[in-house]
Order: sequence, then C-alpha cells, then structure tokens
Amino acid sequence: MAVRLAVGLSLTAFMFVELYFVPTWVLALSISVLSVMSVLELLWFSGYIKNFVLIMVASLSAFLIPIWSYLNLPQVMIYFALFLLIVLLFVVSMASKKRRIPFDKLCAALFGATVIPWFLSAISRIAETPDGRFVLLLPFIAAFATDTFAYYFGMAIGRHKLAPVISPKKTLEGAIAGVIGSVLVAVIYGLIVAFFFKCNVNYLMVMLFVAAGSILSQCGDLSMSFIKRGFQIKDFGSIFPGHGGILDRCDSLLFAAPAFEIMLRLTTVVTQ
Repeated sequence: MAVRLAVGLSLTAFMFVELYFVPTWVLALSISVLSVMSVLELLWFSGYIKNFVLIMVASLSAFLIPIWSYLNLPQVMIYFALFLLIVLLFVVSMASKKRRIPFDKLCAALFGATVIPWFLSAISRIAETPDGRFVLLLPFIAAFATDTFAYYFGMAIGRHKLAPVISPKKTLEGAIAGVIGSVLVAVIYGLIVAFFFKCNVNYLMVMLFVAAGSILSQCGDLSMSFIKRGFQIKDFGSIFPGHGGILDRCDSLLFAAPAFEIMLRLTTVVTQ
C-alpha cells in the first residue's frame, strides 16, 4: 500500500506540472503518447491482437487524433480520416499472410484507434477554452480523487458489492465515498483558485460537475474492468507499481474528460 501511495503522489505531482506549467502543444503531444501506450496495452500487451501491421495502424491513429483535435481541424476531415482508417483496417485483414483477422479484433482495433484518443484529447480541448487552465484539474479530481476515496473507504467500510461479476472488490460504500470525497476536493480546489487568481467560482456548478464526473469515471473504470475480465487479466500493464499500466490509470478519464468538455460548453464554473 505504501508503494501504491508513493506512486500515486508522484503521478499527481507530474500531472500538476504537465497541466499547468507546460505549453498546450506539449500537453497535446503528451496525450498522443498516452493514447498510443493505452492502445498498445489494450491490443498488444493483453495478447488479444498480435498482428504488427494492424497495431501500427491503430497506434498511428491514436497518435494523430489528439494532435488533430489540438490543431482544431475541421470535424468533417476527422470523419473522413476515420472512414479511411476503417478501410485500411479491412485491407490489413485481407492482406494478412497468416490468416484473416476476425471481425471482433478489427472492432477492438478500431475502438482503440479512435475512441480512446478522441476521449482523452478532450483534456487538451478543455485547456484551449478561455478558463481552461482554471478548470482543467476538475476532470482529474473527478477521476483520481474518486478512485482514491473509493479504494480506501471501500476497504475500510465496504460491505455491499457494486459490480461483483465485473469487479468483485468494488463496493457501493466505496463508490459513494468516491463521489463525496471528489466533490470535497473540488470545493477545496475552487477555494484555492478563487483566492490566488481572484476568480469568481460557481461552487454549485463545481459540485454538480464533479459529482457527475465522479459517477462517469467509475463507469469508465468498470468498463475497462469488464474488458480485462474478458481478457482474463488483472491489469493492462505494470509500468506503475501498485497501479497497473497506463490504461489502468486513464480508464476513469475516458468518460469523465469528454463529459466535462460537454458540460463546459453549456455553462461556466469560473469567471474572471
């Protein structure tokens, strides 16, 4: 547990520097790298797909989509590129020397090549909004504070299983503690922003946003747990001791980040 806590604190410090002290293009490039590593973990290291060419196609797409999003290129070009990617995946399947790739694996490659990078690139899109730098930490609070509170309170007071078939260790008590804990952390963060940056923070919206993001982050976590259960693996990787791989750390952001992007397009939580 000590190792898990130390790694978690180190990742938090690195994430804070990455979000607030580097140019947005560096953030977009970092998301591209995270997307590629997540795709590799999902498809290659899980043992689900071992076709090198197919993995390279999926990785290239995962790298380019966050850059595409950051450059704010026309949406129709993205759809056209995705159509070409689907065609390319089928061509790779038909041209495979050993055997054709099953349709379910093509779908998995397409999911990894498009959905993961597109959802994660919501982070850089949030950063580009007028108050993005102030609210950029909120989806991370919704994801990681939820995970932390749910983990420790689940172990301490958890009695009722949340999704025993998918993730036996997750409890309803932990899930509720995750939502409450993330909202409290978000309010504290709002107070810090208001004090140091002299901003007006809508605390009600902050609480609603983070509560919704917390619930969705747990849905993202359970979704990846469902996939891991299908692969019969515990973690997608082992790069972070006590935490698993890149995708194990990013899974809760997959739903939370785009949800925050949508909510921030509808209203604001910070005014200067």
